[in-house]
Amino acid sequence: MMDFYETLAPVYDGLNRDADYQKMADCVKSCLEDYLPNPPEILLDAGCGTGSLTLLLSEFAENIIGADASYDMLCVARNKALAEGKDILFLEQSLEELDLYGTVDGAVCTMDTLNHLPDFSAFSAALARIALFIAPGGLFLLDLNTAYKHQTVLANSTIVKESEEAFCVWENSLEPDLSVSMTVNLFVGDEEMGYDRRTTTQKEIMIPEETLFSAAKEADLVLLERFDDYDRKEKPTEETQRITYLFQKK
Repeated sequence: MMDFYETLAPVYDGLNRDADYQKMADCVKSCLEDYLPNPPEILLDAGCGTGSLTLLLSEFAENIIGADASYDMLCVARNKALAEGKDILFLEQSLEELDLYGTVDGAVCTMDTLNHLPDFSAFSAALARIALFIAPGGLFLLDLNTAYKHQTVLANSTIVKESEEAFCVWENSLEPDLSVSMTVNLFVGDEEMGYDRRTTTQKEIMIPEETLFSAAKEADLVLLERFDDYDRKEKPTEETQRITYLFQKK
């Protein structure tokens, strides 16, 4: 697994260049402005990956913490922050075992990170750990892939992404519980020098809203908003692929 992420980390941003991090950051900023009385002093980017969103969030928070389980992804994030002259604390921690030095005014967990946890137990543990470190009145914004996406977009499909540095192919199969099993093949290199291949198997679990709301209640989180992707003006429909949820800590 580590070999896979060691290979993936340097090419992740190129393969994921269609992600609209600015839209996410703008959404987070508008939520903070609407619900917090003062600008946030500390924000947490849980599952920050290579730090693209983390850097954008640093524009409107005094301090940012980025946490991720992958050392290699964090190395890319740290280098990007240094290149921009930003002092950001990055922590190599799994979300299920998150351990911060104090509370934060808000937290985000984006890019269906919580769907990539191994099971409901890990999901509930991650939600509880993140919520534990949110100050009373603080906000928690997260997104989850929907059953529609699992059944109609990811299910039993082969998806290809490529950049100048890498070529990625993953094959998906839908499980009875609507989770998606993935076999991911990553090729890094070129035709002249040859390709380095890494393969991993992953699972994207389907998290029903009743499971989310139950875990949120246990974590003292109250739902404020629920909308389509990162557009607060659009309510989810039957064909929504990703729902964004905004919670507030009691």
